[in-house]
Amino acid sequence: MVNRKTVLFTDLDGSLLDLNTYSFEKARPALNFFKSKKIPVIFCSAKTRDEQLYYQEKLGIDDPFIVENGGAIYIRKDYFDFEYTHTACRDGFYIIELGYAVEKIIRDLEKTAEEAGIRFWSYSNLDLEAISQATGLDRKAAQRARCRRYSETVTRLFGDAHNIETFFAGLAEKNLQCVPGGKFYSVMGPNDKGMAIKILIDLLGRQANSPVCSAGVGDSINDLPMLSAVDRPFLVQKPNGHWETISVPGLEKINGAGPEGWNQLPRKLF
Repeated sequence: MVNRKTVLFTDLDGSLLDLNTYSFEKARPALNFFKSKKIPVIFCSAKTRDEQLYYQEKLGIDDPFIVENGGAIYIRKDYFDFEYTHTACRDGFYIIELGYAVEKIIRDLEKTAEEAGIRFWSYSNLDLEAISQATGLDRKAAQRARCRRYSETVTRLFGDAHNIETFFAGLAEKNLQCVPGGKFYSVMGPNDKGMAIKILIDLLGRQANSPVCSAGVGDSINDLPMLSAVDRPFLVQKPNGHWETISVPGLEKINGAGPEGWNQLPRKLF
């Protein structure tokens, strides 16, 4: 590992960020360590581009980032010094899009709910005040969360158990996933965090002209594809002191919830 470039992929809510307050302060020493060692810290989260850019600016990070559970990879134009395949270019970023467009997802979501006889609340049919109340975010943060391109966040489902099961099955028939996250469900296409990570590991290896040692840290079942794709998978505790039930070869469990556990990564890795 000494001769390989280390790269860290991290979930945000419940991992780098406190699940309830969204604070990263307890992880600040570890973040400073990784910055001093020039180790990329790559966000890999259900959060949107706008949300992740907000936290990158707060932390002084300009590495690539993976949005909406692998829906797309955003890479600043000057980050790599070689050409690579991308599907879009916006606002100074090359974008590798892997997910369905949100407009298609919402259409299929609404149709499937009607067919299953259930109702749902999601970011697309809630106003900013309702999203703020559901998430604990202020209005500006709620707007950043609402600006989705490759997924839709479902905050509540209304229906009996059978109809909800029918709803999930109907989504699967349309090649959509309904993935539980820290608080809500993310509805998205066949993409996942692991697919995006493998693309970035290849690009980072080309940049370093050598293989990389990839580490990943998460807290929930939503992070399973990410943890399965890296060399060194880590799992922080939930706020209740327990770990998510996840089976991944080589998984290392860290004592400490969210950013408190995240802060232990330097001594775990080195």
